Amino acid sequence: MVKDKLRRINSLEYFKAGIEPKWEDPHNENGGRFIFSVNKTQENKDEIYTNLVFYLLGESFDHCEHINGFRFISAKSAQTFYRVEIWVDFNDQNILVLTHYQVLLTHLFKSLNYDSKSVKFLNNKTEHAPKEPAA
Repeated sequence: MVKDKLRRINSLEYFKAGIEPKWEDPHNENGGRFIFSVNKTQENKDEIYTNLVFYLLGESFDHCEHINGFRFISAKSAQTFYRVEIWVDFNDQNILVLTHYQVLLTHLFKSLNYDSKSVKFLNNKTEHAPKEPAA
């Protein structure tokens, strides 16, 4: 007999069809991710979530075609924050588009009273490149 159990959702993901939230995915391997945390006690965390979802899904800004997807993660109940990842198909070598997104996110976060200084960009290729063996 199988018992019914409530299951906790650890993440919400929105990705283009055929793209997985993995750096190994061919659509992501040459790109990167903007990563930041939102404290679970932050008063306007729902507003941040809602604005990001509608803003990113709305696709009404320059270079929006570079977004492969995004996700919100609450991996462990003991964590005091949610991790947000915005996956893009460009890396930190594309300075023009990277700078555009940094300005875009800074402006969006400023309107939401969120400190955008905690946003990091990770290059999928260099973050997960095989390590050279020690000589």
